[in-house]
Amino acid sequence: MKAVAVISALAAASTVAAITDTQILQFALTLEHLESTFYKGVLARFDAHDFAKAGYGPSVRQRIVELGSDEQTHVNYLTAALKQDAVGPCKYSFPYNSVTGALGLARVLESVGVSAYLGAAPAISSPAYLEVAGSILSVEARHQGYVAETQKQSGFPSPFDIGIDPSQAYTLAAQFIVPGSCPAAVGALPVQDFPALTVETASPAAGKPISFKFASKSSAQKYAHFIFANAGGAMDIGLPLNSKDTVTFPKGALGPVYIIITDSADAVTDAHTIAGPAIVQLSDPDVSSKPWGKPAKSHKKKPCKKSHKA
Repeated sequence: MKAVAVISALAAASTVAAITDTQILQFALTLEHLESTFYKGVLARFDAHDFAKAGYGPSVRQRIVELGSDEQTHVNYLTAALKQDAVGPCKYSFPYNSVTGALGLARVLESVGVSAYLGAAPAISSPAYLEVAGSILSVEARHQGYVAETQKQSGFPSPFDIGIDPSQAYTLAAQFIVPGSCPAAVGALPVQDFPALTVETASPAAGKPISFKFASKSSAQKYAHFIFANAGGAMDIGLPLNSKDTVTFPKGALGPVYIIITDSADAVTDAHTIAGPAIVQLSDPDVSSKPWGKPAKSHKKKPCKKSHKA
């Protein structure tokens, strides 16, 4: 079958369902609780010696302290703003066993945070709430850039960021939430938790095959949508999966890439979503292929010729 590609510039990865400003802030608070709890756990588990043993300088752990403090400040601020409508934390389970693994997961969480705030922004009607969300978004973006740099990846791989809608963001966050542990107010939010999408390929790369695993009883043609941002803006490339649920990862993708399985080649909507999103962090070949901190190649200076008076 000939590959079909649908490319469109997007304000967000999908349409945002009807949702109130209060619900948007409640959803934001849910994500901030998750991030704050994550950083507290990392710092409680790994001390300065652990970071040093993993090859990170003392400033890296200190920056993680600062990131965690920012997230807790966001929790406190949103809790105060929502007053009686504030939602409490869920219980979480984060899959990391090393400092490097924790930083890799931090990169994922910060990427999702940036995309969630950006995707929800068009639905915010209150200028005051929009300003609050924007001020948090800019900080989350700096967090995202920093943790990427700790992994020797570009902190700003694209001139644009990509937005995802609340249901897509919640689906990504839900994999870290212990089932049944959230307050009732979180469960009442108008978001869906879509079926899980697993990337089977160990090291996905643009231009290479990528395989997926997901649950679906439908025999209809399915499409893998790759949602990312590059110099052309926000992109949604929908490609048909073959019988083995494999497709070629499109070229031109940079940084975080969200992948969603749908039953339509058209731009992603919640109504046509079968599974996902999953998130893939593409490596930056211009960074990862070169060791950091390596001294520049030295060049011997040619001896200066002595001047002679006539």
